[in-house]
Amino acid sequence: MDGLFSLAKMLFGIDIEPTDGLALVWNSDVRFYCVKYSTGSPIAYFYFDPYSRPSEKRGGAWMDEVVARSRALSRDGTKARLPIAHMVCNQTPPVGSKPSIMTFCEVETVFHEFGHALQHMLTKQDEGLVSGIRGIEWDAVELPSQFIENWCYHSWLCFGWLENKQPISPFLGPPLSRVNLSKQMLFLFTQVDSPVGGMGMTLWDTLISIAKHYETGETLPEDVYLKVLAARTFRGSLSLRQDKICPVDLELHSKYVPGGSETIYDVDQRVAKRTQVIPPLPEDRFLCSFSHIFAGGYAAGYCSYKGMIS
Repeated sequence: MDGLFSLAKMLFGIDIEPTDGLALVWNSDVRFYCVKYSTGSPIAYFYFDPYSRPSEKRGGAWMDEVVARSRALSRDGTKARLPIAHMVCNQTPPVGSKPSIMTFCEVETVFHEFGHALQHMLTKQDEGLVSGIRGIEWDAVELPSQFIENWCYHSWLCFGWLENKQPISPFLGPPLSRVNLSKQMLFLFTQVDSPVGGMGMTLWDTLISIAKHYETGETLPEDVYLKVLAARTFRGSLSLRQDKICPVDLELHSKYVPGGSETIYDVDQRVAKRTQVIPPLPEDRFLCSFSHIFAGGYAAGYCSYKGMIS
């Protein structure tokens, strides 16, 4: 979480501090945090319930509001009531003296939900009915979550210029090692604070700063990082999955006729034939667990995920 909070500070100029004991929690694993401006003034608060508890929690991960920012509902009617969010995940819990060893997908999920939480908490809108995550167009619902999630894939983020005067993009820059980067960097910017103490540049590592061996402290080797990066787009797996799920959602909510010639599984199979490299098995029943569109509020709106991926 320290790496995630450092990223938030770099991007938004905020500090996030634990305030355990300030609010009641429903489990001893739940943490309560305060989000502050650099001046120390509170902006928002959030609960974080990180670990899997199969007997109490459903699967998956989600973020939602506890209360929204609102001037009308403030105690004194002058200063707005501050927003409070909650993030719930199902990470691998600690075992004995061994800390929680998160998979990369679990890290990605935490970043994703934190993006949603930031949209709710950093709002400056005092009208509660449209503040935070309220009233967001479906095409933009997943924008902040996937924006933050994408930082999981960045090794070195550098603001500056290469010797050939080509800018290093925060999103498209090559995965250069720190040594190679320092040799190629031409410092043309004014002096800025740098996490690595550099002059005239900002060098920021996201994944490398948090991916460390829990016993030795060894950072993630660069060759492993490159494999993670390559796996993301291998065979277009994630994009192809969304290419199928999104039209299935729209077909079921626009053309499907209950009791007609096709079952929902027939629709799923038909769409898969035109969108998938490897067709699903005939007995595939993915739709039975597709809670996003049947119980999660994304009915006829799951395309918001695909829009952000594109």
